[in-house]
Amino acid sequence: MNGHPNFKASFANQAILEELGKLLPAVKVHALSGARGEKGFNVPEEQKLLREADIVVFDFPVYWFSVPALLKEWFDEVLTHGFAYGTSGTALKGKTAVFSLTLGAPEDSYRRDAALGYTVKDLLAPLFATATYCSMKNAEPVYSAGMLYIPGVSTDEDLAAVKAKAKEHAERLAHLLKTL
Repeated sequence: MNGHPNFKASFANQAILEELGKLLPAVKVHALSGARGEKGFNVPEEQKLLREADIVVFDFPVYWFSVPALLKEWFDEVLTHGFAYGTSGTALKGKTAVFSLTLGAPEDSYRRDAALGYTVKDLLAPLFATATYCSMKNAEPVYSAGMLYIPGVSTDEDLAAVKAKAKEHAERLAHLLKTL
């Protein structure tokens, strides 16, 4: 599940998933930006995709220390009572959740003694709780910091650095997926 609100314009997340596709061709990428219609998501179709998966990778850029609104909307619409949680909500039970994320700020910003005051794992606590509430297993997250590229502002060197980090991120993600 790619939660980038404009996946086609993404530099980091698109590069990560393109490289992951080369490393693990069987991985199915589902861009939520193309799956959301005027009235929201096709919930039965989204739930069908989840039922078919053993491992669900949530790939997204961090926006204001959380998931983009598109991914939050998907959680709200798709992870329903009776499907993902509740007495009869066992569709995700035993499946593995992997959070793959990109962060714009440098790695050293995500320490408790840094200006932000939070680690990446601290920021992921609500997502881990969501997966746990849906009876999923949480794998270690895969993340890359310093993934900021703004067209017209950033340099070609910045883009090259983001692409190199994206390739390395995909390699770490592929390695994790092979071990699960």
